[in-house]
Amino acid sequence: MNLDYVKKSFFLKELYSNELDLKGSFISNIDFSYNGPSLLITFHINKIPKKYPEKWKQNCNSFKINFEFSGILDLNFCKWGTNNIIDFQMEYVSGKYDINIFSEEVSLRFKAREILFKTIEPYNI
Repeated sequence: MNLDYVKKSFFLKELYSNELDLKGSFISNIDFSYNGPSLLITFHINKIPKKYPEKWKQNCNSFKINFEFSGILDLNFCKWGTNNIIDFQMEYVSGKYDINIFSEEVSLRFKAREILFKTIEPYNI
């Protein structure tokens, strides 16, 4: 995911430069909201950034990152499983983000007008 497209991503850019690879990440939650309408998706990644805050250096080998996708259009949610390790594709077309999240157990495709970084939380597996 190109972080230049993500609002309020300055902290993530410090960690991952401009590119956060979500391929191989695990999705634990997808929350739907009428407000927007929007989706809040929780990604778990184990790609440790080269540089991160000192307080994270203890017991940190994974990160939980929440992104809010708003102005949702053309939502297609076909599969949801327990081993939600995904592939992630995103294109910017005609003022909208075309998001495709898929694997053998997950199939989610939608268009969004905006992507917002919400939170990041380190943890140890």
